[in-house]
Amino acid sequence: MLTTLFAALLAAPAAAGNQIDLDRGIQAFEDDAWDLFTDFNIMKTYGLRAGFALSEQLSVLASYRYASGGTNVGYDYLQSGAPGDEFIAAYFGHALALGPKLAARTDRIFSPYGTAQLTARYATLRLDADPVIDDDATQLSASGFTPGAALAAGLDIILPPGKRSWTPAIFLELGYGYTLDTRFDSLGTLSASGTSLRWGLGVRF
Repeated sequence: MLTTLFAALLAAPAAAGNQIDLDRGIQAFEDDAWDLFTDFNIMKTYGLRAGFALSEQLSVLASYRYASGGTNVGYDYLQSGAPGDEFIAAYFGHALALGPKLAARTDRIFSPYGTAQLTARYATLRLDADPVIDDDATQLSASGFTPGAALAAGLDIILPPGKRSWTPAIFLELGYGYTLDTRFDSLGTLSASGTSLRWGLGVRF
């Protein structure tokens, strides 16, 4: 099914404004509790997004992004004198987003756009000497889910299509997202609200 869908998208005309992108970015969180998991409350993100054209300027944009981070929490932080109390506080997050993208004419090299998306975030916190291991008996772990919304403004830089049915493109995007607090049982809560900066490359077809 996915192969058939991908083949259909590649067969679409270049003017349709369909897109597939790989993206990287950073997100700056407003919640000070993030300093337990990352320096300066900033985390790198990696993602994939796809756009499905409804008209020349309007499309539906769907995206997936992953973020992870961790810091060594020493006994100085815990106000304990026992070196054995050291552990790693780690965060693993998955985010989905879906919403409209309104862009300028797609036959221009520079195409500014805006997006408004609903988001869903599933994240796991782990406190352990080795948080990558899933079945450690001494590990403290909790997961949570939260919805949200995000607005962004960006710029697509699209090369002239020539005789191809597709054309390469790069993009730069600045946005703000709001989420409810994610509850992680006894490990507390985190809010993923904050500003994001993303960039990437892909194809338009």
